[in-house]
Amino acid sequence: MFIKMFKHLPSQPLTPSLIFFTAKLFLAQTWSLGGK
Repeated sequence: MFIKMFKHLPSQPLTPSLIFFTAKLFLAQTWSLGGK
C-alpha cells in the first residue's frame, strides 16, 4: 500500500517536506492499524 501511494507521486526530486509528510502519514496509518 505504501509503495503504491509513493508511485502515485509526481516523478520529481523528493523534498524534505514531502518526505516528512509521507513518513508522518505512513506512521499515522501504522499506529491506527496497530491500535485496532
